[in-house]
Amino acid sequence: MALRIVYACIARDEEPHLARHLESLQRNGGIADSYLVCVDEATTDRTAEVAAALGARVEHSRFEGSIAVLRQAAADLAAESADVVVMLDPDEVLAGDPAKVRAELEQGWAEGVRIFHIAEDYEYDDYGDCTLAFNRYVAWGPAEVRFIFHHHETLIGRKGPVPERVLTSATMEHRPIKKPQDKPRVFHAAARRSYEAHPKNPRSVFYLGYEHVRSKFWPEAVGAFETTLRMSENPALRLRAQELLAESHRMLGDRKRERAVLLEALGEHASIRDPYIWLCEAAGRARTWIEACAWGEAALAIPLGPQVDRGHWRPHYYRHHPHDLLAIAYYRAGDKARGRLHLDRALEYQPGNKRLLENRRFFD
Repeated sequence: MALRIVYACIARDEEPHLARHLESLQRNGGIADSYLVCVDEATTDRTAEVAAALGARVEHSRFEGSIAVLRQAAADLAAESADVVVMLDPDEVLAGDPAKVRAELEQGWAEGVRIFHIAEDYEYDDYGDCTLAFNRYVAWGPAEVRFIFHHHETLIGRKGPVPERVLTSATMEHRPIKKPQDKPRVFHAAARRSYEAHPKNPRSVFYLGYEHVRSKFWPEAVGAFETTLRMSENPALRLRAQELLAESHRMLGDRKRERAVLLEALGEHASIRDPYIWLCEAAGRARTWIEACAWGEAALAIPLGPQVDRGHWRPHYYRHHPHDLLAIAYYRAGDKARGRLHLDRALEYQPGNKRLLENRRFFD
């Protein structure tokens, strides 16, 4: 019996990206037998019409709950007629031949594989090639695999571990919005209420800016974080605002302002690793690999003492991540021996990290 493959995604106001996204999956016979796009009822653009015009089945629903819940609901709909569900985000494109990816899925399925990963562009930029692999899920067997509750990037076997494999016939490219679209201003209700009730509280302004980032309203995010920095002297809040302000400038294509904000953060927080790590990442995106190596080594020179509380970051971020970045930077700078040393150090802290393990092939 032929393997039934259905593609599914969730979308809200994705008209600028959806056609390119679906076309990348449908070329040369396509990756799937059918395509499903679950559209939020709050969508105000032509997302549904674009999906239907490209032959996708469109389902409308009210998006409530976490992204994991929404993606699981889309996967459950697709599973009604699928052995394998394929899922990417609507602003991502498949860089490769969909027919070859399908052949890999069929072969892997026959060999017992139930979760498939794909290599993602490390820089997340518009025009760069892949440096080293960053693996994320792209397909799975819905009868045996589900999302971890409230975690939209993690899949687990319903009854225990299942075999996994990295696809090699294609990569996935994430291409951010260069010019923000005129989307409806929809923010998290709690953040909006907090800002309206306390407009002079820098934390309220910060969390409003954070919701701008989540909604990809980059000019508004810039304004909110600049206001936060004018209002607050709290080191932890300023550090997080500077990180997101730099990201907002980058997404607007203003690399000069991004760098200026990161250097300002370095001036204020020179005793912790964060700004050095961010400058290393920025140099990598700019393909200035020698500079990236210098910033990465500078981060490692900072002792691992008590860190400013950054909320969601786990302690291992400060330990393995600089080595991870330096492995990439030295590899791209032509020093594979030193790059392998840093990859091995990263693996000492993250011995089970599948992406790091996969990256070893670049140094063999």
